[in-house]
Amino acid sequence: MMGARETMSGRNGRSWARRLRSTLTAIAVGTGFSIAALLGVGTAFARGPVSVADIAEGLQETVVNISTTQTIEGR
Repeated sequence: MMGARETMSGRNGRSWARRLRSTLTAIAVGTGFSIAALLGVGTAFARGPVSVADIAEGLQETVVNISTTQTIEGR
């Protein structure tokens, strides 16, 4: 006559526990990746300001124009 453990696992009862642990681990990892992906969606749709005029107006006194020239000698 076979005991309950032998019936479920075939040998010693460890097989079903391993399968259960593996299944729960896979579910936990999958859930973690899903949550991480959903949290990343918010940053993907983030946008900057429509116009930088308000920002530029506040910085108008600090803007400096810099120009450079380069002279190349003929060969």
